[in-house]
Amino acid sequence: MRYTEGKGRNEKAWPKRIVLILSLCVLAACAAYLGKYFYESCRAANDIEEIRELVDEGGGGDAPKEEAQPEPEAESEEPLQERYAENGMLLGYYNAYRKNSDMAGWVSIPGTKIDYPVMHRAGDNEFYLHRNFDKEYQYSGLPFIDGDCDLSLPSDNIIIYAHNMRDGSMFAHLLDYEDRDFFEAHPKVKFDTNYKRGEYAVFAVFSTKVGAPDEFKYYSKTMFKDKNDFEEYVKEAKERSFYDTGVDVSYGDALLTLSTCSYSRSNERTVVMAKKLF
Repeated sequence: MRYTEGKGRNEKAWPKRIVLILSLCVLAACAAYLGKYFYESCRAANDIEEIRELVDEGGGGDAPKEEAQPEPEAESEEPLQERYAENGMLLGYYNAYRKNSDMAGWVSIPGTKIDYPVMHRAGDNEFYLHRNFDKEYQYSGLPFIDGDCDLSLPSDNIIIYAHNMRDGSMFAHLLDYEDRDFFEAHPKVKFDTNYKRGEYAVFAVFSTKVGAPDEFKYYSKTMFKDKNDFEEYVKEAKERSFYDTGVDVSYGDALLTLSTCSYSRSNERTVVMAKKLF
């Protein structure tokens, strides 16, 4: 009788044990996933920091020379003296370029985490989706310029893509532009090519769903056929914008488009457009 009762208790305990074992397995899997995620996040941050240090140093190597830009007459303060390599590149960017010749420039938005090298491979919009500066696999990838863009012309509209990482890295801060207060605090984007520094004023912020009937194919225009083509493109961007930035855009202005996934809907993109100031 005692044996039967014990057997019954054991049989009743099994479902609980199975649930406990499964719960522990799920917990272990989640812990492993989070551990891997944070490891990859730290690794990516360290990789970028190494490139930043290389750019900031602006020295070393055997190729570079120093060259100062002419001092503007209107400036009362001494202007920043740029340092250039023999091939005309800004020295810091040249040092990074020697490590990876796919580097095309640097994008940053002061006051945010957006501060990264920008890559470019003609005709290729896949390579740096999940690769780091050393061309090794890394989920977060790197910001990259649309493969249809030509920096030597340059294209009328430079389009840069990057992931929206949940740790706030890459282009995650672009979603903050949906709030007008954020725009007012961060109205400008800096984008330098390897040869020249540049600053842009944000004029439109919108979202669009890829493949939707009313999709705005902002990514389809890197060059404009004529004035009408340019103005229609800018008009649609402004009409879709979450708010009026008050920034005027005229035919002939060079454009910069930053794009990332928004995650609020499947295949939705958040897009920030800016015009070149210098």
